Amino acid sequence: MRSTKRIASVTLTVAAAVGLTLGFAAPALADTGQAYVVKSATGDSSGACNVFLLSAQVSPGGPGYVSALVGNSGTKTCAGWIERSVNKGKTWTTVSSRVAVPHGTVSVFAKSGDYYAGGDLARPCYQYGSGKPGCGAAVSLAASTARDTGGSLPVSYGRTQVSVGTTRSQCMGGVASTTPAKDSASSVDVLFLNITTTLAKPGVTCTGVLQESANGGKTWKTVSGGHVLPSPVNSAVYGFTSTFADGTGRVARVCVTVASSPKAAHCSAAW
Repeated sequence: MRSTKRIASVTLTVAAAVGLTLGFAAPALADTGQAYVVKSATGDSSGACNVFLLSAQVSPGGPGYVSALVGNSGTKTCAGWIERSVNKGKTWTTVSSRVAVPHGTVSVFAKSGDYYAGGDLARPCYQYGSGKPGCGAAVSLAASTARDTGGSLPVSYGRTQVSVGTTRSQCMGGVASTTPAKDSASSVDVLFLNITTTLAKPGVTCTGVLQESANGGKTWKTVSGGHVLPSPVNSAVYGFTSTFADGTGRVARVCVTVASSPKAAHCSAAW
């Protein structure tokens, strides 16, 4: 799982939105509760520019769409996109927008929308700066009724994170800002990640929410829906909130819990 560990450090490091046992109730909001599993990865040999092909088919019968998660911790722009082949890899067509993630003083990431690729091949591609483009291994998904949809996230700058778990599994959540510095136009989102090893037992779910405070952290309000990431053995499962306003005068944090201790919330520092 080398690529899993890399994206965790680069970016901060569900089936459906549900209420959480975190000492507060999670409202039913519009942000998606979709979970994604890593199917393929590519990137610059320096490790600074990484593109992950995420699949919504975490379990059999899931929707047949893919998306690109682009992470950048380097000094050049990292661009990523998705290519699809309908003839078993003989020719390839770019199906996603080109997601360009600038360099920053912190790790930066962005996510493309979800694109249908059921029954065909899909692969992630990258370009770091003006270097030579490259693509990762091709994967296939089972056909489904899914079609191209939303699910994209803008360029987001890693701010604060929390992690809980054991050598068998790690439940992580990272708050990221859509602006390099907090201002009146800032918004935040959260990247969730549930990493399991071959020692993990199925069912160790990772659950989390995004919270905000308007009084410096004295009281907190849950603003995202609840995100529940399943835990297939030896896998990396991602989840993402939508963006929420987080301008001047507000602070944000992410709280996560795991199935082994469902009443214990672990929250990040405020940002």
